[in-house]
Amino acid sequence: MAVVVKEIMNRELLTLRPDEEPGDALSYVLALGVTGAPVVDEYGALVGMISLRDLMGDRRGDTIGDRMTRPAVSVSQSVSISEAGKLMGETGYHRLAVTDDSGQVVGVLSTLDVIRGLLGMPAVHPSTFPHFDPETGVIWSDDHLFEFERVEAAPDAPGVVALIQGGIGTPETIVWAEAASDVRRRLIDLLSMPEQQNFRLRKVLALKRLRFRTALATDAGERERLVTKLLAEMRSGAREESVN
Repeated sequence: MAVVVKEIMNRELLTLRPDEEPGDALSYVLALGVTGAPVVDEYGALVGMISLRDLMGDRRGDTIGDRMTRPAVSVSQSVSISEAGKLMGETGYHRLAVTDDSGQVVGVLSTLDVIRGLLGMPAVHPSTFPHFDPETGVIWSDDHLFEFERVEAAPDAPGVVALIQGGIGTPETIVWAEAASDVRRRLIDLLSMPEQQNFRLRKVLALKRLRFRTALATDAGERERLVTKLLAEMRSGAREESVN
């Protein structure tokens, strides 16, 4: 289960500027399937929030700055999910902007994200917001429960599979990563024939609360580079855990 806000927030966010026209903003919001967005200044600092109600209701004004809600309520990406949920309960807001240590907006958190996080469910975001990894140039899927009923969400194409494990009060951790010529077929093999895998992988598959995420990668070299990056993250996380 995720523990802090940055693990469940939507990182691929729509931001608007105060001088934009409400009609343009409405078209962006509707096209992306969201119900609102943070409003930021030229430096990326939060100045307000705009919602469908602001854009389509009785609030008047020729610009987003005229119609937005301010001051905007934000939450740090490092606070716990329960703290963020408490803030939502106190303010009545269904959506919070998420900021980093410098105050720049780095994500958006919804009440549904918080509920899923507190229940240990994977965070799911609109398909119009791909999980792009700028370091590797690939797009990750949402996390899915590691079970047969969810395998259809994986592509029947070459790519990379990552297994994630966590629990209530425990940070989510990548515990396995590998390249596959057919991602969906490989997941089916892991689920149906765990006893036929190598010793280390059998231990991973025996863990509780596993999830998977996938990334398409047709080039074999690209797949290997991505797996190498994930394995390095695994080792780094293991070192931090041993120190703590």
